[in-house]
Amino acid sequence: MKRIVLFLISIVLVLTFAGCGSEEKELTNRAVYENYTLVIGEAVRFTDENGTKMLKVHAVYTNSGKESQYAASSFAVRAFQNDKELEQFYNVGNEDDNITKEVQNGASVNVIYYFALSDSSEVEILVGEPTAEMKSIGRRIYTW
Repeated sequence: MKRIVLFLISIVLVLTFAGCGSEEKELTNRAVYENYTLVIGEAVRFTDENGTKMLKVHAVYTNSGKESQYAASSFAVRAFQNDKELEQFYNVGNEDDNITKEVQNGASVNVIYYFALSDSSEVEILVGEPTAEMKSIGRRIYTW
C-alpha cells in the first residue's frame, strides 16, 4: 500500500513540475508592444545610387493607443546577416517614409526600413521592445 501511495505522489510531482516550465513564445512577423503593433511584410533587395546593396523592408504600423505616436519610437527594428548587425538607413523626407511621421490613435500606416546588405545570404529581422534590453518580440527571415 505504501508503494502505491508513493508511486501516486511521484506521478503528481512529475506532472506538477512538467506544467511549471516557462515556454518561450515563438516569434512571428507580428510584434505587439503595449498599444502598438508592427507587422513585418515583404522585402526587396536593390542597389542604391552609390552602388550599395540595400534591403527595403515593408511593414505596417498600427497605433491602438490613446495618444499619437511614431513608429520609430514604438519598436527597435534590427537586421542581421551572418550573425552581424546590419547598418540601418533612414529615408527621412521621402514620400514613402512614414516611420518618422506622427500616427494618430486608431490609425495604421505603411512604414519602410532600409538596411545595407553585406552579401546575398539570408537576413533576419528582429523587432524588439523600445527599451534598453530590446527584448525580441517579432522576427522574420528572408532568403533568396
